[in-house]
Amino acid sequence: MSFDQEINTLILRYLHDKYHDQYAEWTIENIRVQPRWRRVWAFWEAKCHYEQNGHFQQLENAPPGLPSVWVMERGENVNYRWDANAGEYVFLQKVTKEECKAIYGEF
Repeated sequence: MSFDQEINTLILRYLHDKYHDQYAEWTIENIRVQPRWRRVWAFWEAKCHYEQNGHFQQLENAPPGLPSVWVMERGENVNYRWDANAGEYVFLQKVTKEECKAIYGEF
């Protein structure tokens, strides 16, 4: 399975699980034709929803000691790094939807 297929499959599962009434009839084709930035953003949301690969719904859900974690907070994808000296995650960077759109574009 290609990376795009993997992304599209996870996004579709997420939309069906979280927004079933709105996206119940959607298929992979509906995902595939969305602008790239929307697919990337939805992929990040899905990873946070399912708490996969260092992505979490809340920072409190992240186990201590991961080098880096991402959390969807207030409509932003926020990256934290583990500070071993402090024994906690500290803010590193964030990506807003507008920044995601600027990075990944409409193609």
